[in-house]
Amino acid sequence: MFILGDYAVETPPVAPISDLMMFTLSMAGLFGKDLIIFTIIAVLYFVMIKGLSSLIYRKSEKLDTYDKIATKLDGPLKYLLSFVFFILVTLGVIQVVSYYLVATGFFWIIIFTVGFAMIFILFPYFMIFLPFFKRNKYWGFMKTIPWIVIMAGTTVYAIDIMLDTNNKIYTDEGGVGYKEGSLLFKELGGASYLLASLLGVAVIIIKIVATKYAQKDKKTSSESKI
Repeated sequence: MFILGDYAVETPPVAPISDLMMFTLSMAGLFGKDLIIFTIIAVLYFVMIKGLSSLIYRKSEKLDTYDKIATKLDGPLKYLLSFVFFILVTLGVIQVVSYYLVATGFFWIIIFTVGFAMIFILFPYFMIFLPFFKRNKYWGFMKTIPWIVIMAGTTVYAIDIMLDTNNKIYTDEGGVGYKEGSLLFKELGGASYLLASLLGVAVIIIKIVATKYAQKDKKTSSESKI
């Protein structure tokens, strides 16, 4: 995970290298696996969004249904959907902060960066703004990529949380003091992250299909008037 990595890696003595090289190697060792997983998931989400939206648009005989759903999502329903994203993400963030903030020493990075590093924990909250991007605008490559990055990163957190069965919440960096946490709530937090990501994918697909339908309907109406 982006803030998790491995707790400790014992390495044999090596020749002195520059601080920059040491930092680069450390980051690669800590986050290399998660970056690979992130890349795979991001590509998968991109294929899902583009593939399913194109398939639905070509094969579905009820495109007007997607248009109606998108219209409702652009209405007052967007506030409810945004609140659902907030709840789901919060359930995950609570688990990340509880289990990994102290255990990984990430809170020191937050202090040294004057809070800027909190973005690595709080970025899933950007999904609460997804419902406010209306479907009557063009949903092309550049518009979907930022959301794919956010959802892929959130899914990496979900996978790491659900696969980590340790329920000890450490209260110091040395791993001495700890209290027992709830594995059930931990799994729930990971599942909430995953559900938020998949819900985001579904919302984007609906908006893309509805946008294509609206553009086609508008073009057909214009041609019929000529």
